[in-house]
Amino acid sequence: MSARNKPLICAVLTSAWTQLILGLVLLLEENSTQNSATMLDSWVSPAGAISSAVCDAIITISIFIYLRPLRNSPLRKANYLRQFNFVFMQMGVITFTTNLTVLILLLVSCSESLLCA
Repeated sequence: MSARNKPLICAVLTSAWTQLILGLVLLLEENSTQNSATMLDSWVSPAGAISSAVCDAIITISIFIYLRPLRNSPLRKANYLRQFNFVFMQMGVITFTTNLTVLILLLVSCSESLLCA
């Protein structure tokens, strides 16, 4: 782990721990109320969706930046690292989009008191 990677790792770990803590808070709230609708009415669900989207965005962008081919390197045919980078970027964009969709649905359901999902 280099000094260049430390802020990135700290951001990912902070986001992951935030997701874990928010999940535990939501679980405790639901357990105390004995009502599963607490998941949609609580402020914790949108906060968890934001934290998850941020974590996915950080990881996806960092993989794109660190694994992209160097601009001054000679042209090569597609190799495993490029294929891995492409697949990982697709997965990251899909999970980021899914988290944003969940966030939007949670915000709409909280503001209109409707179950949108």
